[in-house]
Amino acid sequence: MDNPIICIPKVDRNIKKSRIYQIFNKANFGKIRKIDLINTNYTKRAFIHYESWNTNEQAIQVKNWLIEGKDIKIIY
Repeated sequence: MDNPIICIPKVDRNIKKSRIYQIFNKANFGKIRKIDLINTNYTKRAFIHYESWNTNEQAIQVKNWLIEGKDIKIIY
């Protein structure tokens, strides 16, 4: 699992892919390949797929946490 996928289980229906791109690009984890938005009953679920991860300390730490099955929180 070189490029773990980030899942956001609940996203408001009014949030668009472009907003998610802005937030995760600002986090500077790496190059996003694509974002999938899946409609659920009252919200959406987002999956952020990375093409590559940056080599800065924060990106490496987040990637390792995800590989270990840990959760991360992004405050925006």
